Amino acid sequence: MRRVVVKFGGTSIGDGELVRRAAESVAREYKKGTQIAVVVSAMGHTTDFLFEAAKSSTAGKITEAEMDDIIAMGERTSVRIFASALRSLGIKSEPIDVQSEEWPIITNSSFGRAEPDMDTTRRLIRKKILPLMDKGVVPVICGFVGKDANGNVTTLGRGGSDITAFLVGKCLRASEVIIVTDAEGVMSADPQKVSNPDLLEEITAEEMYDLARYGAQILHHRALEHKDPELDAKIIHFRHGNLNAKGTRIIGGGGRKVGAKLHPK
Repeated sequence: MRRVVVKFGGTSIGDGELVRRAAESVAREYKKGTQIAVVVSAMGHTTDFLFEAAKSSTAGKITEAEMDDIIAMGERTSVRIFASALRSLGIKSEPIDVQSEEWPIITNSSFGRAEPDMDTTRRLIRKKILPLMDKGVVPVICGFVGKDANGNVTTLGRGGSDITAFLVGKCLRASEVIIVTDAEGVMSADPQKVSNPDLLEEITAEEMYDLARYGAQILHHRALEHKDPELDAKIIHFRHGNLNAKGTRIIGGGGRKVGAKLHPK
């Protein structure tokens, strides 16, 4: 059975109409017999709004742990809305919130840029998320968010939802990770500097890692640290409303091995 992880970025679910379109694309693929896990970002610019509100209301006197708990609310809301949209389409779905019994992503306590505990996370995804999918349920999982061993809410930092998608895909032994965003894929040159660049049909994970690390905004380089060579991936634009849109495929293995020295932001 084909098993995929689909990540919807904030712009792709920026309002109710876009959530509906995204949910319909999942429903069409689900009805083909595909097992699907969905990872969602906060809708639109919710995270930025929450961050600025928390920062200004406290005059900056807020701990990193408090801030993580606040800004995680964007994703915690998104999963509920998206799962409800799927259910309205007749698809069995369950929001997987950081406080849910099924929550699988356990991290260290480095608030603001937490690192997943891979062994624990892999075990919990196999124990809690996979059985849901085997029952025909589409789990909708908070991107960006984690929980430490003491039950505190953490966040994975910049590109956190991308990290979640590849992490979940790896642990589920998925066939493919699909990143739905506001770009058609990876272009042959910077569209702001070169007119009419070509859309690349494919790019290696190492090439994508380097592009992302040095400024490309399409995908965060830390996400690619969790891409196994046998895990297919692609980037597509949300405007198609179709998970089978071509976009750009990412082939091969990822960047540095998890556990190696972190690259600077």
